[in-house]
Amino acid sequence: MRIILTIDKKDYDPDSKAYYRPSSKGIIFDDDHKLILLYSKKFDFYEFPGGGIEKGETRKAALCREIKEETGLSVITESIKPFGCIRKKQKGKHEPLFIQDNFFYFCKTSEDKALPQMTLSEQLADFTPVHVTVAEALAHAQKKMTASPEDSFFQITHYVLRHLSDSIT
Repeated sequence: MRIILTIDKKDYDPDSKAYYRPSSKGIIFDDDHKLILLYSKKFDFYEFPGGGIEKGETRKAALCREIKEETGLSVITESIKPFGCIRKKQKGKHEPLFIQDNFFYFCKTSEDKALPQMTLSEQLADFTPVHVTVAEALAHAQKKMTASPEDSFFQITHYVLRHLSDSIT
């Protein structure tokens, strides 16, 4: 999958050993053309469902597992289509250099729904799956970007939402 954006904070020693953590994220529209996102009630932000790819796991398998865990929805594997990869490079919390490739995929989900199985950190952030329009999510992301313009998480979310908005209008 091609890299469509690189966010490089250049706040690390380029000669240091890198810790690499890829992730798969889903872009899911419901039948009313609303996005299914995760909303953190505690921190007031939206996030695309998905997460880290485990050792030995494919990107698509991670996408399906993470969406099931976070939303309770099952991905229809035949519907998975690439959107693009966003690479993030920065000094890590515990690593001298943290590189993350965020692989974004369009996908559809089936009607069967289970209860989300959030991780402890997701529970502490008070995440819940929500259905919002691209315009609503983009307006919210723009506010977050204004408040924290250097936050790579908000940059990634804003970038994807802006491109989805451009493709709809």
